[in-house]
Amino acid sequence: MDEGLPGAGEEVPVGTRTIVPATALAILVALALAPAALAVSASVRVEGASHQVMPMTWVDVRSAGGPVVDTAGHTYAGAGPTPLCATGLAAHKNGISWGFTVYPGMGVFVDSFAGLVSDQVTYANWWEFAVNGYNSPLGAAGFPIEPGDRYVFFQNPDAGYPPHGGKLLVVGLAPARGLLPGQTLTVAVVGDDLSKVNSRADATRFETTAVETPEQFVPVAGCTVHVGSRVYHPAGDSFAVSDLPIGTFAIWAEKAMDDSFVYCRSPKVHVNVEAAPKLSAITVAPHTAARGRALKVGFTLSRAGRVAMVVKGAAGRVLYRASIACRAAGAKSLWWNGHTRHQLGRRLIVTLRATDAWGRRSHPVTLRVPVAR
Repeated sequence: MDEGLPGAGEEVPVGTRTIVPATALAILVALALAPAALAVSASVRVEGASHQVMPMTWVDVRSAGGPVVDTAGHTYAGAGPTPLCATGLAAHKNGISWGFTVYPGMGVFVDSFAGLVSDQVTYANWWEFAVNGYNSPLGAAGFPIEPGDRYVFFQNPDAGYPPHGGKLLVVGLAPARGLLPGQTLTVAVVGDDLSKVNSRADATRFETTAVETPEQFVPVAGCTVHVGSRVYHPAGDSFAVSDLPIGTFAIWAEKAMDDSFVYCRSPKVHVNVEAAPKLSAITVAPHTAARGRALKVGFTLSRAGRVAMVVKGAAGRVLYRASIACRAAGAKSLWWNGHTRHQLGRRLIVTLRATDAWGRRSHPVTLRVPVAR
């Protein structure tokens, strides 16, 4: 595969192809001889030069992984549980054609998705590959999958082998992805340097000392940012939006190649604008509590969410906690069996609160239930 950004002493350019180092070949041989592996989950995303070709797709590689067969029928038998196998599974899952080429002594090169191939004359728009924010020189067949790996393929618009680095754009949102109507959303864009791994664990895994954690990602200005159907061209690396209507919106950033970097389009993140959930029609049965007596708390939820209940006794001691996931609005209830080794006191304090899937929380509702004497 077109790995894209080799460092000194790593790989030697051959047209748009790269020579895989001896360590990668050793890994390939070891994987071909390895026993079948357990299922491992990883995600694959594909970004074309002008649009997203395949959204982030999770797949399970359930065995040794190979053989891998692309849309044209090319076969790679020594794949093992590698990104190449995950790529084939994800492409099939999305109904997207894809292709790779095996070059003896050089490695495996993924060179097409959905019919998009590099220009054979100028080598523009050739495919690059990154794992967990790192443009690994081992490529998509040179190392085994680890649980939770995130793979991305993207087209490099430069003709020939570029002097540029590569950055994966990342969108940050504040204060949260779940917004109330009229609440201001701040959108910021940073860049993940693909020449550096994002964790110490990956540094060990890929035998590199170049580490850039997410906290160290550098802001990127001059991006085009999409918020649903809206398009923004912020002067800086962040901007505010306060007039989003009710609904759910995908947000992503892209940027044309500049003098220093080739940029990979950010993954899409979603925000939702809606009122917070509400609790109403609260009832308690029976009206007085007693040790060992079941207590039912009924309520009406305005829409889907999780409702949590906390029961406190004497001196504010927590006697019981429970929650229920509600898939729809309507009348619901929570129960406490009344069993506790602690003092109840003169009254129980029962608090209910709902939280929706986007993190918005209702106002807490507090009930005071007298304890029978």
